Amino acid sequence: MTHLTYLNLNRGFTLELNLKAISRLTQLSYLSLQETNLTKIPDQIGNLTQLTTLFLSNSLVSSIPSTIRSLTSLQFL
Repeated sequence: MTHLTYLNLNRGFTLELNLKAISRLTQLSYLSLQETNLTKIPDQIGNLTQLTTLFLSNSLVSSIPSTIRSLTSLQFL
């Protein structure tokens, strides 16, 4: 599963427990976490260096960790 490139978890309500596992998907280029109960993005988001698209609209996230700077391929936030 490490070769997964597209992941849509819209309306997922148990994400707090799973985001650290998602950070191991190093080939991920698209991640959508819209309409979730997510309140914090873990620092490990910086491991997703192939990520080009990250959708967080209508989630409860109030800040983004500084490790997002590692996402040099990110085009859409």
